[in-house]
Amino acid sequence: APATKALAKALRDLDAGVRTCAAAALGKIGEPALPAAEALADAMGDAEPSVQLAACATLDDLPLATEKRVGFAARAIESPYSGVRGWGLRLIGEIGERAKGAEPLLVKALEDKEANLRRRAAEALGRIGASEAAIPPLALAIADGDDGVAEAAVVALGTFGDKALQPLLDLFLRDDRWLRASTVFGLLGRKASWGILPLVKMLRGEDVKLRERAALTLAKMGDPGQEALSAVRSDRDLD
Repeated sequence: APATKALAKALRDLDAGVRTCAAAALGKIGEPALPAAEALADAMGDAEPSVQLAACATLDDLPLATEKRVGFAARAIESPYSGVRGWGLRLIGEIGERAKGAEPLLVKALEDKEANLRRRAAEALGRIGASEAAIPPLALAIADGDDGVAEAAVVALGTFGDKALQPLLDLFLRDDRWLRASTVFGLLGRKASWGILPLVKMLRGEDVKLRERAALTLAKMGDPGQEALSAVRSDRDLD
């Protein structure tokens, strides 16, 4: 369509205002603007934030094939511009399991300088059905100084079930991170029943610090954890 070609060309105009308007106008055209998708993806790299965001918004609106959408989101995650990275991370999370190929980019994004983007990366890892390779970096993200990031990592780890057990137990050895790991077990509650036996074993061990941490954690885990804690204490009373 002539209009699509003209607007795609306008995305390279010297005037940032013209480029922004062109990106927004393509969004209003809808499906006929699909041939301009690559030009819009290029516009995500524009130095002007208004152009970047208009291009992202239009790509959101276009009826793109999932493969194309994932590809553009992956490009966005590697952008030097935070607004574009945020768009890409959100989009990957929305696409879900069909965006599994973006896992390495999401793991890398857990180290983004902006907390909001680290949080989005953790959320997305929990939604795409990430592989076990994502468990250690998510476990480390529990110790993030930002509570939003830590909570998102907790939720994401919960999707792995007992596969997340060892990385979480390893954190109990860290003075600066054990409490986050304990929080995971507490939030999962009954769903983390796979963690009760290892925590009981820790509770019966020789290390006083680890016994205290295990006891506190079991107490957070609802009836199953509290029952296990009571049983160990009863055993000690009998001894």
